[in-house]
Amino acid sequence: MAHAEIPEDGETTSPTVRRRLVVADVDMALPGEEPDSDDAAAARRWQRSYQHLIDLQEEIIDMVQRRLMLMPAEARRELEEVELPNLLAQRDRLGRRQAFWRERFDDLSEPETG
Repeated sequence: MAHAEIPEDGETTSPTVRRRLVVADVDMALPGEEPDSDDAAAARRWQRSYQHLIDLQEEIIDMVQRRLMLMPAEARRELEEVELPNLLAQRDRLGRRQAFWRERFDDLSEPETG
């Protein structure tokens, strides 16, 4: 996992650096995932688990977007430059992991020909 350097002296960092502090590993798996597993039921469970996380992330993103215009300029800027991009990156990461497990499930569920 790539790590961004966190300033120790309390200096303000740019929005780009602050985004990198949160979303450093774009393809991080959840604890307990075993990508090499041959268990179709486990693949299906992970696919569904990721869908639940994606659904929640989308609800949070929708709520943040609805409330943006009600925020003071400073808070709105932080949300637009840092928080919302982090939320979107997290949703995209979850989507990639779900797609991985969907494909893994499909591969494991195909009848073997021979």
